[in-house]
Amino acid sequence: MKELNKIKLFFVIIMSISLLTASAVSAEWAKCEGIQLWTGGESLNGYGLRVYYSASKYLLFLDDKSGVTKYCYTLGPGWEILGFRSFPGKKDTAVPVIVLEVRNGLDTRYYNVQNGREIFLHDRGNREVYADHAPLKKTGQALSVVQQWSGAVTKIQTVEYHRVLDQGTWKALWERHLGQGVVVPQVDFTAHMVIAIFPGKKINSSGVKAVDARLEEGAVYFDYDYEIYKPKGRVDMMLAFGFFVIPQAKQKIILRENMQNGVGDLLPAWKVVKEFEALK
Repeated sequence: MKELNKIKLFFVIIMSISLLTASAVSAEWAKCEGIQLWTGGESLNGYGLRVYYSASKYLLFLDDKSGVTKYCYTLGPGWEILGFRSFPGKKDTAVPVIVLEVRNGLDTRYYNVQNGREIFLHDRGNREVYADHAPLKKTGQALSVVQQWSGAVTKIQTVEYHRVLDQGTWKALWERHLGQGVVVPQVDFTAHMVIAIFPGKKINSSGVKAVDARLEEGAVYFDYDYEIYKPKGRVDMMLAFGFFVIPQAKQKIILRENMQNGVGDLLPAWKVVKEFEALK
C-alpha cells in the first residue's frame, strides 16, 4: 500500500511539473496569421501591451495580462522597435494619440496602440500633428503624362528643375543629361511641354516617378516621388532624374515633392520645391 502511494505521489509530481512547464512554454508563444511564434525574447511593455519583433519578420502586440495576440503585422527583416510616442489629437481638446514607432533604415512606421492601425504623422510648421488615414479627394482637371524617361544615371549632379517649351532647349538639356552626340527623343512642342527634375543624390533611388499632374485653381500642380529599392547591407547614393511630357499650359507650374518619411499605405506630405511663372 505504501509503495502504491509512493507511485501515485510520483505521478502527481511529474504531472505538476509537466503542467508548469507547459504553462511556461505557452506563455512564450503567440500566433500571428495562423503561425506559432516564439515571444521569449526582449519585449517593449506599456499601455497594456507587450510588443515583440519575432523571427526577424513579425511585429506582435500582445495583451499584457492574457498574452493573447491583439494585432500582428508581417514587416520582414531589418526592423527595430524604437518605442512609444505621444502625439496630440486632431483637435486641441482631443486625447493624445499613443503610437509605437518602428524603423528600418530610412523607413519609419507608426502604429496606433489603441486599435493597431498604421497611421501617418507629419509636420505642419514646427508642430507634429497626428493624422489618420483618409481618402484624398482630387479636384480640377487631370493632365496625362504622355511620355516619360526616368532613371539614376545622369551627368547632371546639381539640383535642377526645368520647364522645356522648345526643341532647342530640349536638345541642349538632353545632351547635358547624357552627353554630346546622343539621340534626342522627339517631343511635339506645339502641343506639349517637358517637366525635367534633377533632385541631386538620393538614397537608394532608381528614378523619379510622376504621381499626379493636375490643373487646379489657375495653376498646374505636378506631384512626384521616387522609385525606391532596398539593397542588402549597403546604402547607394544615386543621381535620380525624371523627364515628363505633359500637355502645354500657360498657367503657373508648381512642382511638389512627396516628403513622406517611409513607404506603404501612408498619406503623402507635399512640399513645393519649384514654381514656374505663368507664360504671357
